[in-house]
Amino acid sequence: MDRPLLMYYLAQHDINPIELENDIGWSPGTRLARITHGRGWKVDELLTLMRLGLTEEEIGNVFFKEARK
Repeated sequence: MDRPLLMYYLAQHDINPIELENDIGWSPGTRLARITHGRGWKVDELLTLMRLGLTEEEIGNVFFKEARK
């Protein structure tokens, strides 16, 4: 997962990570694992990101591309 790119896209779509936590129903620890450490994302959470405005291309860029060196 490309964390800086995710944070950029969230900002572009006016999505605050705390609001995302509430929207998805995460605990603060789950938000930390998902956003800070990039671990454990589930398909339904990616679909929620799309519902909130991220495009398929943006999701692909964050989660499915090789890490940039």
